[in-house]
Amino acid sequence: MNNQPLQGQQQISPDLIKQGTIRKCECGSILFDTTTSIIKLSKLISPNGEDLELPIRVLVCRSCGVVPEWSDPDNLLPSNIKTNESNEE
Repeated sequence: MNNQPLQGQQQISPDLIKQGTIRKCECGSILFDTTTSIIKLSKLISPNGEDLELPIRVLVCRSCGVVPEWSDPDNLLPSNIKTNESNEE
């Protein structure tokens, strides 16, 4: 396994990682899946005058299916996917 940092990134040691805190979902789970949501920008508001589809990284709790509020600091995602209401169907 290559432990070399990517260009422009500093290498973080395992000892430093052990000093951090594991983020948890409201349900208590510490396991998340990474998926992608697509935000579509109309050509009327996009910077280049063309329709754009922007991929947004989303963390989803493996246990309850909620997107934790802390994982969307810019509030880009709809609020119904950050609660259980989208998963109660």
